[in-house]
Amino acid sequence: MSVKIRHYDQDTPFGAWLRAKGQSGELPSNSIEVGVTASDVDMVVRCWKNNASGKQIQCIVWLEVKTRNGDCDYAQDSLFSAMSVFAREVQLDDFNVRFYGIFRLRMSGTSPINSQVMLWERWPWKRHGVSKPYHKADLIKSVISESVLVRILKSELHPCTLLEWKPHKSHHGSNTIYEPVTTELGFTVDKPIRKIY
Repeated sequence: MSVKIRHYDQDTPFGAWLRAKGQSGELPSNSIEVGVTASDVDMVVRCWKNNASGKQIQCIVWLEVKTRNGDCDYAQDSLFSAMSVFAREVQLDDFNVRFYGIFRLRMSGTSPINSQVMLWERWPWKRHGVSKPYHKADLIKSVISESVLVRILKSELHPCTLLEWKPHKSHHGSNTIYEPVTTELGFTVDKPIRKIY
């Protein structure tokens, strides 16, 4: 019987311990009563800027990096989909923190320098239920260049929409994202989904 390789700490003593506990059934990844899955964090990227009033804005993305066109399996996708619901802004006295969620950078090579194709992918916020939190086809994908990646990480482009974004500027306008929906009469209208930060 082959043992499934897990996605975390494969070369560390803690990772070996966690894998052994999973194989022994003490920390099962899937059972009727409980399931424990883990995934290491490739990158957490923070970009901070000061707005016009001098208040600092800290923009944070969790970045899953896949090289050589790698992919996530269902357990990892499900975990990242569930974590995406925590995307939000927290306003503190002297600074704001904006967590944009989890994104996957998929490269055909091993880095932006030697990759012919790079995909910026986002797990959708909409969930289809506890057992099926997303559908693979729902993943939002954009082909990007190295210069676009730099602009995303500098918070010049919004990581969810890839549109021009100035999170360090003070603003009072709406920052809601919309999705096109078709009405019963066949009209396509924009339906607000969620406020983005």
